[in-house]
Amino acid sequence: MNILYVSNTIFPHEIIKVLEENPLVDLVKFTGIKQPNNEELRVFQPKLMLLDMDGLHFQEADKIIQEAKEYWKEIRTFLLIAPFSSDDLHDILLINTDSILVQTNEIAETINEAINTNLPDQFIFPATFTKKLVDLLQEKKEWNMELFQYRLYAHQIELSPRQIEVAYLLKKGLRNKEIAELLRLSEGTVKIHVSQIYQKLKMKGRKRVILFLNEIMIKEREV
Repeated sequence: MNILYVSNTIFPHEIIKVLEENPLVDLVKFTGIKQPNNEELRVFQPKLMLLDMDGLHFQEADKIIQEAKEYWKEIRTFLLIAPFSSDDLHDILLINTDSILVQTNEIAETINEAINTNLPDQFIFPATFTKKLVDLLQEKKEWNMELFQYRLYAHQIELSPRQIEVAYLLKKGLRNKEIAELLRLSEGTVKIHVSQIYQKLKMKGRKRVILFLNEIMIKEREV
């Protein structure tokens, strides 16, 4: 496997050592962000690009990755990024990369493991950040559920607490089996709840119900 390591700063010795000692890596080339694509790089044909985000804006990183994917159609990209705040998460996830690796003291070993497993769509975050991310997602879920319940009430739709949970997942387009797995119910029980939701909404057809449940989240009921 040919690997292209792109960085705006000094290349870390421990990463260089790990890459050069990995038996799966045939050749590694290191280049700066502003270095033009010379003939040697054009014929290099890397299978993997490691892009160090240090000193780069999100838009710059995305542009570099886009250009690499246009030039080398089969290339996969790993974005190496320093620990970041939750405020930056949205911008980071918009970057069109295959994998995100947060730089920690074990970054060299993490890169080595990622190369060896060769799995797509890896997002390897430190445990402390992962916990914070999970907490934020849970808060958002609870807030969305409260808003959903309020919108149902505003439309004078009275559902039981369990029916609200089922309707919330139904709104997202989940099948009965998937809803049952998430709520730890039998598929038959979910089917009964869905039927009762149809009755209370006075609607028939899953698509129509899903459309209605999504519409009430977008706009307030007109009085």
